[in-house]
Amino acid sequence: MHAAAPLEETLRDWRAQWPEWQVAEVFLPPPQRLRAAAWLALRAQLAQAAWGGSDPRPGAAKLGWWAEELQGWAQGRRRHPLGQALQPLAAPWAALAQTLPALAAARAPAADSSGLADCAAAQAAVAAAL
Repeated sequence: MHAAAPLEETLRDWRAQWPEWQVAEVFLPPPQRLRAAAWLALRAQLAQAAWGGSDPRPGAAKLGWWAEELQGWAQGRRRHPLGQALQPLAAPWAALAQTLPALAAARAPAADSSGLADCAAAQAAVAAAL
């Protein structure tokens, strides 16, 4: 199997859910397209884990896994195919990882959503670094 195949498959799955990307990506310089697609696919993974499905427990577990994965990216390790495109880039992955519990907590009825601002700020910091 080609080393890029898992990344390509992950991005193909994401593109199937956001077909508009083929129109939007032409506005990016070609060297930035893979990075942007991988970043948006990661954000989609986090959003699906946080708010997808009727039972929040699997999503909370997945966000926990992503928190570990992003901490690993900060330390030079990766397991998820998106890490192939994103982990080598200098970005505040650990800071983003620390905010993921706020996504899980925000789903609960009458939840304190104040942590979402920190999560949004962490995502903005990663986006700026990328």
